[in-house]
Amino acid sequence: RDFEAMGSSRRVLCQQRADRFLDVALELGTDLIVVCANTDPDASDDLDEMVSDLGWLANRAQAQGVRVGYEPLPWATCVRCLDQAISVIRRVRQDNLGVVLDNFHIQMIEGDISAISALGADEIEFVQISDAPRMALDAKTLSRNFRCFPGQGDLPVLDFYRAVLYTGYRGHVSLEVFNTLNKSRSALELATMAMRSIAGMRGSEVKSEEGCGDD
Repeated sequence: RDFEAMGSSRRVLCQQRADRFLDVALELGTDLIVVCANTDPDASDDLDEMVSDLGWLANRAQAQGVRVGYEPLPWATCVRCLDQAISVIRRVRQDNLGVVLDNFHIQMIEGDISAISALGADEIEFVQISDAPRMALDAKTLSRNFRCFPGQGDLPVLDFYRAVLYTGYRGHVSLEVFNTLNKSRSALELATMAMRSIAGMRGSEVKSEEGCGDD
């Protein structure tokens, strides 16, 4: 969090923190870390600075066999939408740096999934899916407290999923569900709900394909 474009006075500290993060990633045996777009109010909107910092991190990660996913956030200081994140990673031009797609951020806030079609599969590092009810709340409050499993809310999750598959992406898909009510549920109950939502989503996709005939 809060890594890129923090200025020369804080860059060394950010890089030291990133190095420790990479060490932990290696210890855990993962090959992917996620960098959320900077939310610090002091973050710069200088695109060259963002590109330089993320390029440094991508190079560092690549030397350790780790990929980097860059995730735009609606409440970020500068990079709030997918188009902006795509612009950043394309300027960095590192094979192990791509975007993280989160349908909540795109469908609930941006409302348009068309930017996904401009991506190649190799530009997507990770995909996060959730559903949510449409409520008159700010994006961060809604995201942190009221997300739910696919099929339990009002978002056209399947449209997002199809758009991602159309790029050729066949990597991991995560259920990214922040919900205060889930804290009172057991792990077994949550896992069962998650599996049912995934089965329902896959079932809808199969029915959609069967209804397309020869097209």
